[in-house]
Amino acid sequence: MTRRKLMAALVALVVVAGAFTIYLATRPEPASVRPEVDADGVYRPGSLPDEVAEDAVQAAVLAAQKSLSYDYRTLDEVLADATELMTDDFAAEFSEVFEATARPSALENKAVTRTLVRGGGLVRAEDDDHAVSLVYVDQVLVDSTTMKNKEQPLTVSQNRVLVGLERTDGRWLVDSIEPL
Repeated sequence: MTRRKLMAALVALVVVAGAFTIYLATRPEPASVRPEVDADGVYRPGSLPDEVAEDAVQAAVLAAQKSLSYDYRTLDEVLADATELMTDDFAAEFSEVFEATARPSALENKAVTRTLVRGGGLVRAEDDDHAVSLVYVDQVLVDSTTMKNKEQPLTVSQNRVLVGLERTDGRWLVDSIEPL
């Protein structure tokens, strides 16, 4: 009798394992999008857990690109474009640092920096209105000092930044940018 119960249990286990295997093999694949960088250097994130996360990462990617790029010939426009993507408090802080450091250096060296996002993802979503994204960027700098060096006319810096985001009126705005 014990053998019969043991055999019944094994058969039941095999049937359950088989059914589970069939389920795994036939269930529909979740929509999966691979991250990509197009020919113009624009980064598009891949699949994320939900639309909230996707929107937050997209906002972080755009903000990193606009906030970390500048051209000495259009500094006012650059600053306006960058701060438009920020909370009021962070925009004020960013503007202060920009005016004290980036503007004088850019004008003095006739510098142009282009930021290319190479990757971005969600670090955490604290709730539906706060998120942190990690963004990998390449910053390409050309200025009057690098142009003098014919063998290396530009400088490329590879960086990572944590971008804090806050959703205000349905729109993700940058609340912090911290280099790592």
